[in-house]
Amino acid sequence: MAAFAEPNLQHVLRLARDVAVRRETAARAYVQYHPERIAIVVAGNGRVQRCYRSLSFPAIVRAVGSPVPVHSLYHSSPHLPNIAGDMQGSELGLTAVYGLREC
Repeated sequence: MAAFAEPNLQHVLRLARDVAVRRETAARAYVQYHPERIAIVVAGNGRVQRCYRSLSFPAIVRAVGSPVPVHSLYHSSPHLPNIAGDMQGSELGLTAVYGLREC
């Protein structure tokens, strides 16, 4: 994880490619072993589908299955297959969220 100093979804995609695993498998490992407190939220069709967070990350306010907040960047950006999208700030009522769109 030393090569991934700053949290970035491109690191998850690179890790998945280099280790030949699914992106969500790489995402789970990334949040577990990255030194920063991070979470990855998988969203699709306007709903939170899965959340992966480090043990030190605060509990996620939005439950799986709940709608992504209306004012979220999720709703103002294109949802292209196989493209990672960053959601940072108070997207789900958190201080920092890094999200992967469902692909």
